[in-house]
Amino acid sequence: MAGAVSKKGERKGSLLEEINIRSLGLIDSATIEFKEGFNVITGETGAGKTMLLNALALILGQKADADYIRQGQDRAVVSGRFRLPEKISEGLNALIDEHEPEIEESSILLSRQLGRDGKSKAQLSGSSTTASTLISFADQLIEIHGQHANLVLTKANKQREILDIFAGQGLSVALLAYQDALKS
Repeated sequence: MAGAVSKKGERKGSLLEEINIRSLGLIDSATIEFKEGFNVITGETGAGKTMLLNALALILGQKADADYIRQGQDRAVVSGRFRLPEKISEGLNALIDEHEPEIEESSILLSRQLGRDGKSKAQLSGSSTTASTLISFADQLIEIHGQHANLVLTKANKQREILDIFAGQGLSVALLAYQDALKS
């Protein structure tokens, strides 16, 4: 869940810094902070690992299920704070320009509230938004690889983005020169 770190210690991707969960399944209230590098969630059966993944899925805009709400509660609330990468991709930059989320200390907050009536409210850094907007941001901020999950590398736009990042600034300069030459 953490961003990749180069040998020089430079951050390459976004990082899920913190997740807050209230009244979701067996979880009354929990806050989990993540650090740079590799984070592992372990525990015995019934310890709440699946609920943590369900919370993350809600934050990332996936389908909400009122059955997830803790017994005796009217609503569940989950939020995740993501630190933005130092080098923001074109896709993420376009989303930030379009939705103008409040960015505090290079982080944005994605959150979701789920009611017993099955309705949910999505927020992006405190402002109301849609679940589809959360999905758009999630696609740019995090990858979850499960046992049977489709890999992001099968998406052509993600392949181009990875190649552009790998090629670095030199490719951008060459591409701009090429595009200028075509216009002439």
